[in-house]
Amino acid sequence: MILSLLTYGHIFRAQTVYVNSQRRHWFYYDPLIHPISSANKDTCDTKVHEDEFSLPEGVKPLLTSTPSYTDTTAAGISLLLAPSPFNMRSGRMRRAEDIPLVCEWYNEHCPLAYPVKVKVSYQKLLKCFVLNELHHKPPKAQKKKHLFRSLQATKFFQTTELDWAEAGLQVCKQGYNMLNLLIHRKNLTYHHLDYNFNLKPVKTLTTKERMKSRFGNAFHLCREILRLTKLVVDANIQYRLRNVDAFQLADGLQYTFSHVGQLTCMYRYKYRLMRQIRMCKDLKHLIYYRFNSGPVGKGPGCGFWAPMWRVWLFFLRGIVLLLERWLGNLLARQFEGRNSKGVVKTLTKQCVVSNFDLELRAAVMRDVVDAMPEGIRQNKSRIILQHLSEAWRCWKANIPWKVRG
Repeated sequence: MILSLLTYGHIFRAQTVYVNSQRRHWFYYDPLIHPISSANKDTCDTKVHEDEFSLPEGVKPLLTSTPSYTDTTAAGISLLLAPSPFNMRSGRMRRAEDIPLVCEWYNEHCPLAYPVKVKVSYQKLLKCFVLNELHHKPPKAQKKKHLFRSLQATKFFQTTELDWAEAGLQVCKQGYNMLNLLIHRKNLTYHHLDYNFNLKPVKTLTTKERMKSRFGNAFHLCREILRLTKLVVDANIQYRLRNVDAFQLADGLQYTFSHVGQLTCMYRYKYRLMRQIRMCKDLKHLIYYRFNSGPVGKGPGCGFWAPMWRVWLFFLRGIVLLLERWLGNLLARQFEGRNSKGVVKTLTKQCVVSNFDLELRAAVMRDVVDAMPEGIRQNKSRIILQHLSEAWRCWKANIPWKVRG
């Protein structure tokens, strides 16, 4: 059990006192929580009076037959002394993603026995916390907007009740269809998108096909985000099918959120999210060295996934605006074509000369075809064009043209 206390000094400073929750007797004096200073003791007369008062026989204290503690006393006192908002059953409640579960841990001093990498993780998490506190501004009063009501007022949306696992499957399915539509819109039939959102060619591509099949950052970032969503949804579906238990599900989610850099390639298309990857790594160090201590020992996982989940939840909330702009530009470019913004391109000398060559060649061909009789015009024009092409290349290269035969 953890008690957060405030000591009065020059400034307010948060301290954390750890109480042994394994103690069998819960009503005891603990000098850590209530220290008694010898300097402030009042002197009192310790002489024993001769005429002491005594109760008559047969008088017993009240509630003698009632036990002072039971098996649930420890849990009840822990709940009573729990930090806010875990000590309340009603009142102003907060969303699960707004509760930093491990904030108090890295606000303390890192134990000296921990390795250097864990000490660095403590330092980086504390630095991020201090920066957030310094830049925090009180929220402004705004008119509450209801997104569902606004969408429901249009004819394009309907409302229904859906299980979260089924909603995740729908997101993966519709995201897969969206990416496939973009692939076939560009007529790239030699690329295959599998259900794990891996984009692979079905044959060895030529240079022209490789250049044509270059997708932008918007497409690939959507694909990698959908791959992460698919991993989380798959873990929950395996739990629903009873293939794994709740502990394995928690371990899998904790591993997924802690190793996004290995499981996906999102950082290739938005390198700034390396901050989130590093923060999840620091949180992993913090949690592992808290849980895998003492008799627990080092193990494959601890199933404590909520802190890393919060990191990626806030990342997705912030990346939505960027993805809106990127996808809007991508769709506009696909359906409307590239816009040159009204800038007139200047023709280079090479373009002018090549255009002159094409015009001159077409004019010579027209004169030759006009001089031919009607009957053989169609049959011989292709042969003449072949000779003309070879003669034209020889003339441009300044070498003699030798007619075959």
